[in-house]
Amino acid sequence: MQVRTEDNPADRSRPWRAVWILFLIWLAIFAIRLASPDDIADRDQQRPVAYALDILRNGNWLVQTDWRDDITSKPPLYTWLVSILSLPGDRVTQLTLYLPTGLAMLGVALLVNWAGRKWFSPAAGFLGALACLLTMATAKHVALARTDALFAFTVTLAALLAYRAWSRGGGWTCFWLAAAAATLTKGPLGVLLALFGLLAVVWEKRSGRPAPLRGSHLLGVCLFLLITGGWFAAAYLQMGQPLIDKMMGRELVRHAVGGESERMPGSGFYKPTLYYLSRLAPWSVFAFIGLWRVLKRPETDDRRRRLERFCFCWMVGGIVLFSFASRQRPDHILPLMAAGSLLAGRELADLAAAFKPRTRQALLTAACAIALIGFYVGYHHLRPTNKFDLERSAWMVDLADQLNQASDGSPPVTHLHHTFALQHHLNTMWRKPSYERAAALLESEDAAYIAVRFDDELATHLSDPEGVYEVMRVPAEGVADLLILGNRPTIDQSGPVAMLMGALRVRMEDVRLKGARSGVKIFESLSPDASLTIANELENTETVRVRIRTHDGVVENHRVHLSAGETWRWRASGG
Repeated sequence: MQVRTEDNPADRSRPWRAVWILFLIWLAIFAIRLASPDDIADRDQQRPVAYALDILRNGNWLVQTDWRDDITSKPPLYTWLVSILSLPGDRVTQLTLYLPTGLAMLGVALLVNWAGRKWFSPAAGFLGALACLLTMATAKHVALARTDALFAFTVTLAALLAYRAWSRGGGWTCFWLAAAAATLTKGPLGVLLALFGLLAVVWEKRSGRPAPLRGSHLLGVCLFLLITGGWFAAAYLQMGQPLIDKMMGRELVRHAVGGESERMPGSGFYKPTLYYLSRLAPWSVFAFIGLWRVLKRPETDDRRRRLERFCFCWMVGGIVLFSFASRQRPDHILPLMAAGSLLAGRELADLAAAFKPRTRQALLTAACAIALIGFYVGYHHLRPTNKFDLERSAWMVDLADQLNQASDGSPPVTHLHHTFALQHHLNTMWRKPSYERAAALLESEDAAYIAVRFDDELATHLSDPEGVYEVMRVPAEGVADLLILGNRPTIDQSGPVAMLMGALRVRMEDVRLKGARSGVKIFESLSPDASLTIANELENTETVRVRIRTHDGVVENHRVHLSAGETWRWRASGG
């Protein structure tokens, strides 16, 4: 892992060596995180999983909703990537869920290595990329079901393409395509963050050596509007005003100017700076030293000076923007990581030049080893702050195993409360019904089972709470976190079984539910007397697609439109 600080032919002839080293370090971090305890119930990861399953189970590619029928607040690029990776296996796994975020963090590091090598020096690029990888922020986001990592990558790509177009005097189409990807990840803020660096154009003009912006934006802007505007228009046609209310009102406007649960803009102005220093430590110290050097001792070479000023404006502009936002989270600084890492890499390269090659190699090896050991200990043995969520994730795995063993096919369970971690492990995506409908289901003559968090509200809707059994529970001892309640003491599918799927009430007799795929509900009949009934219990018209494999192997496909209160019936005899 020897670093050369000179820009000589030996460095230029071996660019892939640095890439392979960075890839292996990233792979070690990614493997450590994948092998850590399941934490799907922690850090608000359940909704992104729900959105991916909404695509797989219900076929909602344009706009996704969660188990509560609540519209996603983010554009769908991350969800699309997870869903595409999950299609071959038809389920969201840890690998398909985290591979987009993991590759995004690797992509940020490789972009820093490329830009630093091209415009500063090979050592600056490599050390800047290491500064990206060997931080707790990367260890966290490399396997976290959130959009922040992908947003950081798309913003970094767009920003560096903007710098390249500025320095070349053209080529803006690539920038606008990357900006479209950033917008489809987390909204139009990505364009602003990527363009902050171009404030260096004004800086260069004042220095007496101007480098004005050149080149046409027409094609790029048209493609940007076609991609982002086309998606939004199609999504609006599908969802209507609720999409505007959620994505524009609750997500953009409220977070920008404050709302019921937000602070006043600027009230925590110091936090983004502290977040940057702490989450990207220890390399963030060198990033801030780099900021000081840009001001006090700018480069004399035009190419390097423009890049350092571009990174300065990108990083400082982003921090200032987040300092005056009403909502501040440590994850917001991730799109600024590359700017600071490029400056830090240059400072580290200058510092490394004072050591002999063997000493540099030993120090880098020690830094990588210490970081990887720290990540392993942190994610496998510490993390006391979210111990309960880790336990809850393990409980959901255990309960899903119990339900799968007790049922033939997909468990006929209605999910009433906040049970999506369980649905994830069952590979289902059923909507949450009302307490009134759940109580009516339990009081019917058909066997029925409901997953519910421990509370007393369901009991208030039951005329005879004593007639409800506790079929399963987790944990097995102590206060229950999640219960499977039923009007039978065990999972019994020998007679008619009923469950709720959003607006629909489904009754199965000698029929087994096998799941859903792309909006098609899949069943299997077991005898010539099998029957299936689907009723729409709510106000809106429902289009129901059903696939039934009969007992003699014939596959039937049905598409039914059910108005409010309407019922569709199927019998194995063809009725």
